[in-house]
Amino acid sequence: MKTIFAKKVKNKFERMLIRELKKHPVACVVNVTDDFDSYGKGVYDPPEFGQKFERHAMLLVANGRYKGKRFFEFQDSNGTEEIGHKGYVRIAAGRGLIAEFLKLELPEKK
Repeated sequence: MKTIFAKKVKNKFERMLIRELKKHPVACVVNVTDDFDSYGKGVYDPPEFGQKFERHAMLLVANGRYKGKRFFEFQDSNGTEEIGHKGYVRIAAGRGLIAEFLKLELPEKK
């Protein structure tokens, strides 16, 4: 198992993340603000400044576009369907909100 951190160039980080997502869902740590618990539908995109971010673990299951805005879609780890759309949330891509993800590597068979 290898942890990839977002401190690398954002575009390169997102490309690596999408490459992993094409193979399987990806466990991620996402930076969210206090208003995350009241997030409804659409794309979660908190303001950049003046906010205190907390880290929240979620499972990345898809990526796409909504009204022209790129997003990553996560299954929330709180086990509730009250957040987002039945427990799935769309988080703005290109903002550096994904702090890290786990890349699973299995040894090759000999």
